[in-house]
Amino acid sequence: MKQRKAVVLFSGGVDSTVCLHWARRNFDEAIPIQFRVGESGFEQDLAVFNWDGDETNRQALFLTIAHAYAQKIGASALVIGTNKVDRLKYSDSTESFIVSMQQVLCLGSESSVHIYAPLIDLDKGEIFKLADDLGCL
Repeated sequence: MKQRKAVVLFSGGVDSTVCLHWARRNFDEAIPIQFRVGESGFEQDLAVFNWDGDETNRQALFLTIAHAYAQKIGASALVIGTNKVDRLKYSDSTESFIVSMQQVLCLGSESSVHIYAPLIDLDKGEIFKLADDLGCL
C-alpha cells in the first residue's frame, strides 16, 4: 500500500536516482532534496543546502535537516541511498546509524517520519540490478 509523500535525499548520482525511482514506486509523491557538497548538482531540485564542513557527521546533519523538512511538508518518509559500499568508507552509513538517527529524530520532534534505506545491504552490482528492475536504466 502506497503512503502519501516521501522526501528523497538526492545527489543526482546512481544511488540517489535509484532511490528516487524506488520512492516513486512505493509512495504517491517523491520529493527530491539536495545538499550541495562541492559536487555538481541539479538547480531544479526542491531545496539546496551548501555544506562546507568535512565528512564527519555530515550524514547526521543532512538527515536532521531533511527530516525537519519532511515533517514540515507532511511527508511520512525520508529515503536515503546509503549502501553496502558506503559503509566501508563512512561510519555514518551503517544500518545501526540509520536506526539510531530514526529514534533520535522521532523522539526529539515527536515525529512519525520513517527513514528508509532501500540500498543498505546492496553492492553496486545489486543497485544496478534494482535500477534495471525499476526501469530507470
